[in-house]
Amino acid sequence: MLTRRVSNEDPPVKMPRALSKLLVIALGVAGATVIAEDSTDAQSACKAMENPYSRAECYTSVAVAEGKPAICDELDDALSGRKSCIIEVALSKKSPSVCDRLSGDHARTLCYRRVGDLTGDYSACDKLEIPRFRNACRPKGSMRAP
Repeated sequence: MLTRRVSNEDPPVKMPRALSKLLVIALGVAGATVIAEDSTDAQSACKAMENPYSRAECYTSVAVAEGKPAICDELDDALSGRKSCIIEVALSKKSPSVCDRLSGDHARTLCYRRVGDLTGDYSACDKLEIPRFRNACRPKGSMRAP
C-alpha cells in the first residue's frame, strides 16, 4: 500500500501499489506530495486540494509530467492557472504549437516568446495577426523568418 498525502492538513489516503510507473508530484509551496499510480489518480488528488493555488500547481505538475496540455483545462482562467499551466507544458515540450490552446494574442505572444527564447526559433510569432504582438514576440534585433 502507498500513502497519498494531498496536503498537510488532510489525512493520508491508503491506495494499492501496482507495478506500473508511479507519478510523484512534490509541491514545495504547498508542502504536499502526491504519489499516484497514473495521471487520473494524480488529477483526482489535485482536484481534492482546497487551496486554489496549490491545486493549480498540482495540475500544472501533472500536465508537465505527462506532457498533456489538456489537463490544464481543469483550471480556471480567473486565477491565470490555466494559462500558466499551458505555458509550462509548452516550455517543457519545447513546442510552440501547445501555445495555440491559449485564447488572446497577449497570452499566445508570451507563450511563443518564452518557447522561442528556449529554442531560438521564433517562427511561431508569425501566427500572430496583429503587428504589435508579432513584433513583441521576437527579441529586439532578431530577424523575421523568411
